[in-house]
Amino acid sequence: MVNPDNLVDQILNRSPSPGTALLVLSRMKRGGRINEVIRECIRALDSYPDDIRLRKLLAESFFEAGLLGQAEAELDRLASDLKKLSTAYMLQASILVRQKRFNEAAVPLKIYLAANPDDLEALGLLESLTRLEAEKAVKVGPASEAAEGGQPIAQEEEFSEEGQWEDEAGVESEETEDQAIVDLSSPTIAELYFEQGQVMEAISTYEKILLKNPQDELALRRIEELTGLVNAAARASKEDIFREKTLQTIAILEQWLAGIIEAANAGRITR
Repeated sequence: MVNPDNLVDQILNRSPSPGTALLVLSRMKRGGRINEVIRECIRALDSYPDDIRLRKLLAESFFEAGLLGQAEAELDRLASDLKKLSTAYMLQASILVRQKRFNEAAVPLKIYLAANPDDLEALGLLESLTRLEAEKAVKVGPASEAAEGGQPIAQEEEFSEEGQWEDEAGVESEETEDQAIVDLSSPTIAELYFEQGQVMEAISTYEKILLKNPQDELALRRIEELTGLVNAAARASKEDIFREKTLQTIAILEQWLAGIIEAANAGRITR
């Protein structure tokens, strides 16, 4: 009969993947083998120093072993790693804002601010979102009360030049939301787009910043830099296409030349 402990040791001694190591060590921890878990976590982190799951398990094991200083040190490292990843929440908030899902955008933004409480731009974004939701609630409130009381809700409409009726409240709401997207644009969001490789989105965000402040030198400079990157990439792409066509042409000419030489040699042999 196979000894489970020997099987576990064999797995850990064969440099398992982070996922496998986490699975095995978590099971060992539940079995009360804290000291072994600490030793093997340290060894696994030598190979996978950026694995936050293994580091969290190590911190928990230190804590259960009563080694509070070591647990605190690991948690400090873990918090630092998580803070680096927290920009993903800012990007998520930016995407939700672009989709005009302002209430949802506040959730990841608050998580980002929990890790980055001194980010003034993010604080400004959250204030703008909160203000926008409050304004929408004020507009919706009276209409809802009138509907519940059985009173007809009057809608102000106007006849457009094209002969179509337009709902003034709807137009105003859409304009407010569009303005909110402009207000929520910031260099932080623009650079997040750039880091994700979405250069055109970054340029668009900086252009919205210029709508608010045409004298923003940072936005102007970054638009020039990013536009230069886009143009350089386009030129490189054209050069690659030209180079490929040139190589194809050379290959065809070489085949023709080989055929001509072969035909000439065949003619000499015949004579």
